[in-house]
Amino acid sequence: MALTQMELNLLREMIGNAVASSNKLGMYAQQATEPQLKSFFQNASQECAQKVQNLMGFLS
Repeated sequence: MALTQMELNLLREMIGNAVASSNKLGMYAQQATEPQLKSFFQNASQECAQKVQNLMGFLS
């Protein structure tokens, strides 16, 4: 089933937000010095990256 233009626009926005979040969280992980905090940011960044992959699946 083809997506409507509105659905495509929303999907693009969601993907863009997830990419931005993943990048920011990855940057925070690099800057963190406390191991637990570093791990938290790394995991959150990976979750956002996975969300991007899941959302991209709707485009194919």
